[in-house]
Amino acid sequence: MKKVICSMILLIVLLACTNEETLPKDKKGKEESQIQQVDRPIIEGNLLEYRPKVGTTRVFKNNEDEIYQQKVLAENEEYIQLTILLSGAPTTQIYRWTDTEITLVYEHSSPADPSKSIVNQFTPMGDLETLINLEMFTADWQLIDIKDEITVPVGRFQDVYVLRMITDEVEGADTIYTRYFAKGTGLIKETFELTGESGYTDEATLSIIE
Repeated sequence: MKKVICSMILLIVLLACTNEETLPKDKKGKEESQIQQVDRPIIEGNLLEYRPKVGTTRVFKNNEDEIYQQKVLAENEEYIQLTILLSGAPTTQIYRWTDTEITLVYEHSSPADPSKSIVNQFTPMGDLETLINLEMFTADWQLIDIKDEITVPVGRFQDVYVLRMITDEVEGADTIYTRYFAKGTGLIKETFELTGESGYTDEATLSIIE
């Protein structure tokens, strides 16, 4: 259990629990990690089709252990607001999620009211994190595959986008994050791998949708 907790603390590094609204990311030279996705798989669909449904609560588990919950709180034409609950501690995330882009634009841990919608009245943070941008063809994450089919505890999904980011946040090793997004559901799985002598892998899969 300790191993799961430690790995998932790294796995959801995006949630780094501080009380600051602007959270610096420790990536391989931010500029260098802006990947030119020229040879990426071709996306023919609309990224809006991959948004999760507002009003749902999604539980991610590793085997039988609950890792975190993701509550889809609100959306408008441009943004979607999520509340992440890790061991009961909330973090608000807002993504610019359009037909051509998915970018984390706002993140705040321990908000005063995690159930309050701020999707129409927030100030974007300075250090954005782009998962996909079909117009600029650059991102912090790289689209590495489009899977014909992926099965997780809540069901079987087709045309799944697979995104990956590699960082050097652990000295002497690579930290590899991989996320899987499905139509109408959003994130359905994420994996974590730490290379090196003490390396290991872990994952969280979408196990319950309420």
